[in-house]
Formats: sequence, C-alpha cells, structure tokens
Amino acid sequence: MMEKNRARDLAYQIRDSERRGAAKVEILQEGEEPEEMVKILGPRPVTLKEGSTQDDKEADEIHTRGAVLYQVSNATGEMKVTRVADGGTFRKEQLISDDCFILDTVGKLYVWKGKKANKEEREQSLATAEKFITLMKYSTKTQVQVMSEGNESPLFKQFFGNWV
Repeated sequence: MMEKNRARDLAYQIRDSERRGAAKVEILQEGEEPEEMVKILGPRPVTLKEGSTQDDKEADEIHTRGAVLYQVSNATGEMKVTRVADGGTFRKEQLISDDCFILDTVGKLYVWKGKKANKEEREQSLATAEKFITLMKYSTKTQVQVMSEGNESPLFKQFFGNWV
C-alpha cells in the first residue's frame, strides 16, 4: 500500500512541477489496463522476476552514482560555486538554509534555494545551472527544476539517503 501511495504522490508531483498541470494522472488497477496502453507498451509478462531489497539498493546506487552536489554561496564576500559531494547518496544536512545548491544528476539539474539565501545567491544559482548545460555539453533540452527549501520534489529527495 505504501508503494502505491508513493507512486501516486510522485505522479502528481511530476504532473504539477514538470508538466505544469497539463498531464492527466490515471490510477489503474492491476489487470484493468486500457487497451491503448497495452498496444503501446505490449502485454504484461506472464512471470516477473521477484525483486529484493538488495536489488532496490543496487538500482538506487547506479541511479545516484553520477550525481554531483554544488554549493552556491557568497558568504566569504565573493560568489563561489563549490563541489560539495559526488558519486552517491547525499545527506539532507548538506543543504544549508543560508545558501543555494545545484544537484547535477547528468540528465537533469535541480536548483535548491535555502530559506535564508540572499537574492544574489538565488539569482546566481539559476544562472550557474544554465551555464552547466553548456559547460558539461548536456543536451539543450536538459531540464532545470528550481525549488525552495521545504518544497522539494520526490525526485530530488531520492538523492538524499536520509530524507524521510
């Protein structure tokens, strides 16, 4: 039941934040898939490999392995972008309310703005994320999702191992 609730919440979050409310979320019951969906995705396999907690951990590690967390701060008097951590699961405590952060997940960039971050840090964090797309030679279609502290998306939170 908890997995269904998380999946539903994630679908709504994607609809609201990434699709700006333009997508329609449908909750389906197993075995009641619409014919159109089956045509596109193909029939459901007769047998599915039984998953395990270890499989989940390995998938999470692979997914987060290339991610890098950067801090954008002018606390020293000059604007600095500092690499905080990379290659794995980050901790929520690494996000400091006084600053902004960029989470580079290779396929997508997240800009996190701390509640106490100043205007210059907020502006510079978005500008820096946009520069990353060019510097890292990412696709021009690379998404940049901006969020403020306390309004983090489930997709962002999954990179932080201790986020409840």
